[in-house]
Amino acid sequence: MNYVIAEKKDLEGQSVNYQYAETLPDGRIILPSNVLRVITNLKVMIVDESTLKQMIKEQSEGTSPQPPKEESECPMTQIEDAATHIV
Repeated sequence: MNYVIAEKKDLEGQSVNYQYAETLPDGRIILPSNVLRVITNLKVMIVDESTLKQMIKEQSEGTSPQPPKEESECPMTQIEDAATHIV
């Protein structure tokens, strides 16, 4: 299963209920990939289950406390119009 990781501030104003969603230690929200059907114009990271577990483990141990800041280091995906993307 794939997951979408997004900043909480980016999800505000979207029709996504993230109130009870899990979060990474750095504060980003973890959502199931089917959320791509309803979001638009967001910068999100799409990861599989094993990558997500590794991210949580690294951040819990303190080896990666902050998400990457530079665009070249950040594997984020810009979602322009989720209605045209089929998941």
